[in-house]
Amino acid sequence: GVQTCALPICGTLSFKADVAALGARLGANGRPSGEEARKVTDEFIAAHPKITPQQKQEVLLGLLNYYQPPKDNETVLKLMEDVKALDPSSPLGERAAAIRETVKGMIERAGKKAE
Repeated sequence: GVQTCALPICGTLSFKADVAALGARLGANGRPSGEEARKVTDEFIAAHPKITPQQKQEVLLGLLNYYQPPKDNETVLKLMEDVKALDPSSPLGERAAAIRETVKGMIERAGKKAE
């Protein structure tokens, strides 16, 4: 049967295992596109209604592995806004804000080159 555990650590352990499983699932058929990875990740988050904003940030930041600069830069900007919005003052929220600034710089430089 299903073991239930009321301790917060139990939620964390199963969440970590689920995140590992999510990573394995995403890597099962070669490397998915960023869009595919985002869809699977959004489904994962929807299936885990009790996870904290920080855990959502962790899962969403994992998507960075599937996006390719420069073509996905705009998508990454939006993703980092989503991550930051969950909890702007957490370390991951601050990291997302920093990544967003970096990507914005890349887009601006690419725009200058294109002119």
